[in-house]
Amino acid sequence: MGLFALTALLMITSVFASWESVTERAPAHYALMVALDMHREMQATLKQLRNNVGELTLHVGVNTGHVIARVLGSDVRLDYSVLGDAVILAQRLESVAPGGSTYVGESTYRLAGQRFDFEPLGELALKGKANPVPAWRLIAERSQGQAVLTPISGLVGRQVELAQVSAALEQLQAGSGGVMSILGEPGIGKSRLLQAAQDQGSQAKVRWLNARCLSYGAALAYWPYADLLRRLCGIGRDMSVSEARKRLADQLAATGLTRNAVFLQQLLGIAINDEVGDLQPEAFRRGLHAAVAELVAALARENSLVLTIEDVHWADLSSLELTADVIRATATLARHPDGRHDLVAMHVETRLLPSRRRLTCRPEGTSQG
Repeated sequence: MGLFALTALLMITSVFASWESVTERAPAHYALMVALDMHREMQATLKQLRNNVGELTLHVGVNTGHVIARVLGSDVRLDYSVLGDAVILAQRLESVAPGGSTYVGESTYRLAGQRFDFEPLGELALKGKANPVPAWRLIAERSQGQAVLTPISGLVGRQVELAQVSAALEQLQAGSGGVMSILGEPGIGKSRLLQAAQDQGSQAKVRWLNARCLSYGAALAYWPYADLLRRLCGIGRDMSVSEARKRLADQLAATGLTRNAVFLQQLLGIAINDEVGDLQPEAFRRGLHAAVAELVAALARENSLVLTIEDVHWADLSSLELTADVIRATATLARHPDGRHDLVAMHVETRLLPSRRRLTCRPEGTSQG
């Protein structure tokens, strides 16, 4: 491919019109990530205390469902309690899980099956349950390249919206990228629309990177990009610093990048000897933004690339500013000999990412006009 190859980047962001709500999948994902972290920390603790303690094991059960939460007690002492069948099933799963394992129920598996690897356990006979209960054992969180698409079924009433996303993908393959915002009320189908679009993109050999923001993400600077980079490089939560640095170096070498690695190391918390400690905050910010933008641009040069950022209404200000710099950097990614840019840089406001294309998901049957 020559200098003027028509490669480009399409960035898609997902936004709730109602910012107070939470996504259905997020609590299940958070619970499983916490379970993996707990097992990792337990193993680290046991290595330090092996001679001083006996058989110390950790058993975890995770289930998802509706519960009743309430505060118990008096003005002197308060306790918080959560009641319901979902809680009982989680406890029953924990009781049969062997040491060092996490067992999950069917509802959690359905919500997290694309993000995590599981081992099916069949149906378990649990105390207090009249019928056997299907269960799975949590294995690990998938890396970015291991994401598995499940078939889309029952995607009804979204022909107009899907056509708009499909048109953007077609323009991307022709070398013209851009930015698209998908807005809508919680539960209206934004994630399913994105999944359908990703399925189309995968068939067309478009590379797809998924980033997401957390409901408490305003206090975690750059978390969406740090999480994305970990999954892109296949860096696990229990991986050693030396192995994590090697994975990052291999990814950068594969994309032909040799500069600014230290900024990405710092983003992932794997920098050694605080190599950027002498930099002023503004200098570090510029270096980090440049490193991330260069990586995204390099990936887009290899192949048409879609970068999705889900739940951007929860993004911290630093991540929004980094997103703006990524857009500006990739605006000059593909240029015709006549000087026309294939990707137009978009301005990013401090609290919301507007775009050239704005897609609003409405209830089925509602007029688009």
